[in-house]
Amino acid sequence: MHLIVPLLLLSGCTAGRATYMMLNAQQSYQAALGQGAQDDAVYEITLAHEYLQKAREEAGYSQYGAVDELCRTSMSWSQAAYKRSSDEGQIPDADQVVPEERQPEVAKPPTTGPEPTIDIDLDEP
Repeated sequence: MHLIVPLLLLSGCTAGRATYMMLNAQQSYQAALGQGAQDDAVYEITLAHEYLQKAREEAGYSQYGAVDELCRTSMSWSQAAYKRSSDEGQIPDADQVVPEERQPEVAKPPTTGPEPTIDIDLDEP
């Protein structure tokens, strides 16, 4: 079985290549789902799924060139979803983007000494 796929690819069989691409796209999609992309990278995993579905549809019409391109796009979106849902792919919080020493200083009102106290005594006229 493992020998058939390389032989199909070497012989130029577009149907074999399309099947191989669909398997790769499906594996990339499943890897992203396993990483938690359905929660952390909804946009990316949705696009990966839709491109994979369209590739399956085009394979049914024997449009193998389109299948190849759709599978490549699906794999790209699956990889983006995987990266975004992994720990190292997370976008840091805004406080972490700028180092503390480079954050703008908040302007403080100047201090001229002790603040005056106002004694309000309502009993005296």
